[in-house]
Amino acid sequence: MLGDLEWHRFANGDFDFPVAACRLHRDFVRHLGAYDDRLLIHPHIAAKIVFRHHLTPWHFSLLPIIIEYGSVFRDEDGCLLFAYDEQVITGKMYLAVVKATTERHELWLRTLYQIRTKHYEKKRKRSVLLRVQP
Repeated sequence: MLGDLEWHRFANGDFDFPVAACRLHRDFVRHLGAYDDRLLIHPHIAAKIVFRHHLTPWHFSLLPIIIEYGSVFRDEDGCLLFAYDEQVITGKMYLAVVKATTERHELWLRTLYQIRTKHYEKKRKRSVLLRVQP
C-alpha cells in the first residue's frame, strides 16, 4: 500500500510502473475469473483519473474503502463496478471499474470517478447487483 506522498507522486507521473492499490474479496475475484486478488493501477490510468476526472491523489487512498464496502455490480462487459456513497468527508459518490486481463491473471482498475445519482441509477439498472453498500 502506498502512503499519501507516494499516491501524490504516482498520480502526478513520477512512477512508470503499475502499483497495487488493494485486494479484492475472493468472491469478486471468482466473478472476474482471475487468479490474483491484487488490484493494479497503471500510471496512464492514474493520470486520466487526476486530469480528466478531476480527482486528487488523495482519492486513490479511498480505493480500499470503495472496494471493501461499496455496492458491487457486474456490467454487460463482465467488469465489476464498485459504487461507494461517501458521506463523511466529501459527501460524494464514487465509481471504480475493475476488469480482469484477457488471460485472467491480473485485475486492473479501468477508471475511478465521481458519479451523480442519475448516472448511478442508469448503471445500476443495466447491471447485476452482487452486493449492497452497508
